Amino acid sequence: MTTPRVYDATSAVEAVELARSGRKESYAPVERIKVIEVETFPSLGKLTALRFIEWVLKNPGGVVSLPTGKTPEHFIKWVLRLCERWDAKDTRALLEAHGIDGRARPDLGSLSFVQIDEFYPMDAQQENSFNWYVNEFYLRGFGIPAEKALLIDATALGAPPGCRMQDVFPDGVVDLSLRVRPGRTELERLQKDAIERADRFCMEYEARIRELGGIG
Repeated sequence: MTTPRVYDATSAVEAVELARSGRKESYAPVERIKVIEVETFPSLGKLTALRFIEWVLKNPGGVVSLPTGKTPEHFIKWVLRLCERWDAKDTRALLEAHGIDGRARPDLGSLSFVQIDEFYPMDAQQENSFNWYVNEFYLRGFGIPAEKALLIDATALGAPPGCRMQDVFPDGVVDLSLRVRPGRTELERLQKDAIERADRFCMEYEARIRELGGIG
């Protein structure tokens, strides 16, 4: 069994932002999860980008899994901005203000990426698939090598040989009750087989993540 990786999770960025917020990280006994409050959604993207850059500098070659959809829009823009303007005075000032040592650039290409979710069934070439998003914004966008990415291609995931996904799930609906009951029709039996194949893929996928030492 692969030994889990140990990452440096210390953060000057979080300490700076917490102090700036003027609030405690949690208020016992009502709150048990630590929180850093920011004023706007774009500010959250900026803060997250700074924290990510800080983490990459402390953990080169680490394994990451990053969000998809509209949520990380500002995060992605700020990561690219910081990396592209690393030597600019305003970037240097921003890094210094958040306690980040900017002498060395973050090596995003050293990272390994793990995709942790996907719509099912979903063609990986569709622009609303997470696979497409990861390839577009994190592999090509951040420069993380494709060969260091663990991805989920649900285009034909679970479909028996010779079958297309539209043959297995013609209406695009996956009845998960087939996990625990027998199929009543030929189509349901085909769907049950596909679901069981997909479940086996997921178990093997989790094992591959553990082989990487886990996600940072």
